[in-house]
Amino acid sequence: MTRVFQPATSFAHRNAVVGWTRRAAWLYAHGYREAAGVVVDKALEGHFQDTLFYPICFLYRHALEVTLKELVRETEHLIRLDAACGGRAGGCERDAREVDQELEKTHSLQSLLDRLRERLKVVADDDLAANVINAVVEVHNLDPKGEVFRYARKQGAGDSFGQQQRFDLQQIRERLDEAIGYLADGVGGWLDAAQDYANDYLAEMEANMPSW
Repeated sequence: MTRVFQPATSFAHRNAVVGWTRRAAWLYAHGYREAAGVVVDKALEGHFQDTLFYPICFLYRHALEVTLKELVRETEHLIRLDAACGGRAGGCERDAREVDQELEKTHSLQSLLDRLRERLKVVADDDLAANVINAVVEVHNLDPKGEVFRYARKQGAGDSFGQQQRFDLQQIRERLDEAIGYLADGVGGWLDAAQDYANDYLAEMEANMPSW
């Protein structure tokens, strides 16, 4: 019997490689975002717009969820580093395991957004861009629990879309691509740079410590 998940073949273009990075969550987020764009392209060619709307929105929403969760983790890590450097985050550290447990229990974009903004204030002076906040909140309001774009019926609440509505797929792509890009590349890039700076500072402190 032929396996579904067949091991790699000699055809390089058919092979997908996984498990090669400890930061795989960012690959998940990027993959869902890229897949959404591919499906939007197909829909905008005039193919199955009504049916492709659901996977498009599911993919973008899940990309947002994974991105926000990773940004919360990265922010918490920076807070711990900043505290170790004697910075302003001292006394605000949280245990990484507790953070992971909390994040695993929620699919609420609003909750994740609020958590990220609150914790970023510990190490940063600026808030997230208003248009990005508004985009995330709009997706959350339409699908608070991650059910609406996955199933035709919400658990205990009837049809996901109980009446006819029209949505512009190009507008969805532009707004959500912008929001995810800002979060993943902008905020994520700043967090990476800040962590690198803190790690360099800690390494320099350790190198300059007396050897006695």
